[in-house]
Amino acid sequence: MWRGALFLRMTALTLVASPTGLLAQSATTGALVGTAKDTTGAPLPGLLLRAVSGQVARTVTTDAQGGYRLGLLNPGSWQISAAKVGFATQTQTVFLPVNQTCTVNFRMATAAAATVEVIATSALIDAASTSTGIAFSLERMAAVPKGREITELARLAPGVSDAGFSGLGGMDFSVAGTSGAETSYGIDGLRTNDMRYGGHGVNLVSEFVDQVDLQTGGLKPEYSALGGVFNVLTKSGTNEFAGTAWATWTPEELRPAPKRGMAAKEPAAPTLFDAGMWVGGALLKDRLFYSLGVNLDASSLPGATNNGNSPIGGTRTTTTQLFAKLQYFPLPDHQLTASYFGTPSTRRQRGPGTHLEFADGYGSAATGATYSDSTANLSLVYDAVLSPTLTGSLKAGISRIANEVEPDSQAPRVGDRLFLQGPQTLDFQYSRGGYGSVNNETSRTRQASADFQWTLGSHVLKTGFSHLQADYALNLYATGGAYYTIDLDGEGLPRLRERVVHNDSEVKALYQAFYVQDAWELDPKLRVFFGFRSERQVQKDARGRSFLDFGFGGHIQPRLGLTYDVLGEGRSKLFASYAVYYEQVPQRM
Repeated sequence: MWRGALFLRMTALTLVASPTGLLAQSATTGALVGTAKDTTGAPLPGLLLRAVSGQVARTVTTDAQGGYRLGLLNPGSWQISAAKVGFATQTQTVFLPVNQTCTVNFRMATAAAATVEVIATSALIDAASTSTGIAFSLERMAAVPKGREITELARLAPGVSDAGFSGLGGMDFSVAGTSGAETSYGIDGLRTNDMRYGGHGVNLVSEFVDQVDLQTGGLKPEYSALGGVFNVLTKSGTNEFAGTAWATWTPEELRPAPKRGMAAKEPAAPTLFDAGMWVGGALLKDRLFYSLGVNLDASSLPGATNNGNSPIGGTRTTTTQLFAKLQYFPLPDHQLTASYFGTPSTRRQRGPGTHLEFADGYGSAATGATYSDSTANLSLVYDAVLSPTLTGSLKAGISRIANEVEPDSQAPRVGDRLFLQGPQTLDFQYSRGGYGSVNNETSRTRQASADFQWTLGSHVLKTGFSHLQADYALNLYATGGAYYTIDLDGEGLPRLRERVVHNDSEVKALYQAFYVQDAWELDPKLRVFFGFRSERQVQKDARGRSFLDFGFGGHIQPRLGLTYDVLGEGRSKLFASYAVYYEQVPQRM
């Protein structure tokens, strides 16, 4: 399946945009570009620019045309100073979004002893990019009402709506009418899709998040998705220590009592508790930084009775989110980042109770069980400026998702369904025995990618390769080994049904991609983008045999685009793009 897309937009801006698209930026970094001129408009070669963040300082000198480029910068606030003998020093402060290129231009006055400071704020749009969507900083949007889980932030973007699959394989929102399985998710450079079903596989509270970039169309060749690309960057430590803490408690006694009707009874409201903290700082000033977070979320629902006054077991859910990030700068323009984020969760359903299948509440089934759901993710990213014209970004990571059920009883579950015909039709279902079916699943991925970029005159060439291997293990069985159903048919004859269920298997999948693109600056206002992406997808069964293999040659995706700055100086954008996208087939379709 594929989709062709054509986007045409025109946006008027009051502040900076980018003269060079796709400049040494990635899913975890951004870039700065610009020009330096004197008051007559003549270019200033040899001007020294110094960009300082809360972590490191980077320097660059303008070329013969007065232009400069600074790539692979950590997103956030940067202070940029320009200095040259015979000219007044000038300083600008700019906020750099993730995965975007921002422009900071300088107009230098001559022979002034005082420092002129200009405060500028970058727009959350890359004027030289053909992508549509939204990018924002969580710190800057602190006052905006939003959900605490990161994927709920996607609904802030135009074209994103509820997919109607809440709680099913992470497919709970839709981009441009697609399902959640057709969107690509990533955190700190790690692909975090649930490869079994396709949706997002990681939950993370927004207190650990720095920036979010959601692309809904016009994707660059390093990305491919029928829906959108949801990219998250977590918080980083700086030379200045910082931290936050939070706690909320909502007791069940303060919530409305459940309503009760003739046919049903509203579930009781649970007691909720949430607490956490985040800290960040420097282990070695200007070199080694840390960012740590933990969040505990607990929900407790006491036992009750249903509408037939039969007992319903209470539940208790405990979820712990852990986050850790280390960043090391061996050189100011070389960076190694290691991130870990995991979410162990346990839900205890106490028995005796009534399984959801037996909603009338009759019977004595021991339906208690412990549900364990956990994720663990580790990513490593190395970004480096290899030469004034060459940059590289290497990423590697592993992830694991596990869903397990441990029933209180291993006895067979028996369901008795009785139909009686007469003046009154009765339909009762009785449950006896144990919990029933158990479905244990484990998904693991190993992934790596490499991206390189060359600046050759008016051309910016970018190429890369990515590899992801997914292993999915399933253990499905019925407690006691069988299901039993006894009923009476229309003739009043007894009938026994027995179904034995047991399934142990492991399947594998391979996803690889290669891309190349040229961003060609025809003049300061007009830029053209052309390239392609090629993919390979392989699905293997439990015996290791390939039953689906899409080769590179059959999955070529052209990418074409252009941008035109109508007003000049990065204050407007007219752009169009055409692209073909293929769906990544999940392992459990």
